[in-house]
Amino acid sequence: MIIRSLYRFGGWLLFLAATLEFFNILSRILHGPTLDMGASLAGWLVAWAVFLTGGPLLLERGGHVAIMAIPNWLGGRIGRGMERVSLLVLLLGCAMMAYSGWLMTQSLMARGVTYAFAIRVPQYLVKSSVSIGFAIATLCCVVALYRSFRHPDGAKDGDHG
Repeated sequence: MIIRSLYRFGGWLLFLAATLEFFNILSRILHGPTLDMGASLAGWLVAWAVFLTGGPLLLERGGHVAIMAIPNWLGGRIGRGMERVSLLVLLLGCAMMAYSGWLMTQSLMARGVTYAFAIRVPQYLVKSSVSIGFAIATLCCVVALYRSFRHPDGAKDGDHG
């Protein structure tokens, strides 16, 4: 339910970004005025969509962003052990990025940093996508690690034949 809601929200963000960019290009072609922040806003919306939907998509499909070539090649207990080590490294990396993003967001909020457009957009609104996205990815890593211990034979939740 939550994953589907994130997908829908991410889809709407992508649609909004594409629509905004389309009208910005159309306005430029017709020599009309364009939004000075149109292209940037479209990019920001895409960043939010990717950060919000990437982790849940991998979790739902039973995969993760760990490098699995060597564990799959080795197979057996050694392969599963290496898979867990790679998941643990990925978990730590995502947690560090989430924490770093949170520190960056706090710093931008404290200093009141904005983008220099006609409309003053606080930078923390855009940069907070890093901490939120990596927090979601961290949770997805925890679930993948839990699944690897729950099903030591490699079967995923929902794999029943």
